[in-house]
Amino acid sequence: MKTIKKEKLFKITALILIILVSILVYLNTKKIENFIVQNQELSIIIYIISWMILPIFLFPVPILAFIGGAMFGLILGTIYTMIGAMINIILMYYIGKFLSLEKLKIKIEDSFMAVLILRFIPIVPYNALNYACGFLKIGLKNYILASFVGIIPGTIILINLGKNVLNFGSKEFNLGVFYLLLLTIISLGLKKWHSQSSLSR
Repeated sequence: MKTIKKEKLFKITALILIILVSILVYLNTKKIENFIVQNQELSIIIYIISWMILPIFLFPVPILAFIGGAMFGLILGTIYTMIGAMINIILMYYIGKFLSLEKLKIKIEDSFMAVLILRFIPIVPYNALNYACGFLKIGLKNYILASFVGIIPGTIILINLGKNVLNFGSKEFNLGVFYLLLLTIISLGLKKWHSQSSLSR
């Protein structure tokens, strides 16, 4: 029964990927730009849905964030991204949980802090973490709250980079890169501190 469900999920996933690739091949940049200008509200809906769906198929989320910054600016881009990302985070959690072994449940001490710190680290794959938390059956409440707080800094930084992506090399763009590196260093430091405090208990 479990195998049949997995086969169905794989077929649905493959079909959606084929449709998405076909759309991307058909459309060109100019058509997309014109569509955004002429259909602002629909563009917002498509952007949020893209955030909800594309990461499921391991689409690189920084690209989506860059697009959001370029299309909507820092404030609106951050809001729309957070909406789409949080819905996606829950969807991927349940997919991971669905694909996990029925008897598997690993107890992780202070799961909130563990997820929070991993969310802060830009180099930790967003997609993989979503699936892993569901697969390991981490508590949903801690997962959602830690994810919401944890993705805010990285989202703002990536949206800001997207907003200034056409001004590559400018002061604003370079400052965004600096903030991204700073977030990486701080979050890795937090991870080390959390690991050491866990061992000392």
